[in-house]
Amino acid sequence: MWYRRNCTANLRRTGATIKSQSFFRANRQFIVHIDAIKRLHNHFNGKLKIEIKHSEDVEILVSREKAQLLKNWLDY
Repeated sequence: MWYRRNCTANLRRTGATIKSQSFFRANRQFIVHIDAIKRLHNHFNGKLKIEIKHSEDVEILVSREKAQLLKNWLDY
């Protein structure tokens, strides 16, 4: 089941404490669990858009600098 959790802690600090095999820091606002990713879409200028399972209203964009890292992480 997917859910969004608001977090008051610094994402950099939070990202350092979670397992990197299961989570990916998509951008400054989102850390994504591997099981929450439904599909990747190519976006403008080399960016990627992550489609999240069970949530049509969330738009998560990944910069072109991190796009290849995300593809490698997913073995895409």
